[in-house]
Amino acid sequence: MLKKEISKDKKSQLQVAGFKIGKESYGVSIEHIREIIKVPSEGIYAIPNVPEYIIGIYNLRGSIIPLINLNIKFGVPSISITEEDMLLTGYLIVKIKNKLLGIFVDRVLKVISFDDSRIQEPPATLQTLDRKYISGVVKLDETDNLESEYLVLIDISKIFDKCEFEDIPYKDQHEE
Repeated sequence: MLKKEISKDKKSQLQVAGFKIGKESYGVSIEHIREIIKVPSEGIYAIPNVPEYIIGIYNLRGSIIPLINLNIKFGVPSISITEEDMLLTGYLIVKIKNKLLGIFVDRVLKVISFDDSRIQEPPATLQTLDRKYISGVVKLDETDNLESEYLVLIDISKIFDKCEFEDIPYKDQHEE
């Protein structure tokens, strides 16, 4: 059953940040996104004894932010990235359970607004990632100006179960 926070008779505009992981286009509600940043590789510090999908940590204006690679977490093959593509890669700084995380994406697309009535159940042919992470899909049209047929909406709060979340290194994050 599709989960909507808004009743069906009340239409609402939703905004999501669009991005690519591998070849698929995804979206996360902007209410969870604090900012989108570029992180130079020399600013990432590796840490031992963490799951493979944790790239390392980054000091973002005094807050130590764990950096996560969703390609590895979801088992999605990475795409080969050209120099031009490097300009479009980035990290979504998201807030989950009152903690900030940096989520690496292969390509930052744009913020897209749409009516919540466009959200559909994922088609049976969609095999990008486990459906427990998906809150729905939006069939895109030419007015959305994205190069994909669908935008898969990720429920960011379900990406990590409680045990996995405890494996993520945090250190005295403060709000700005």
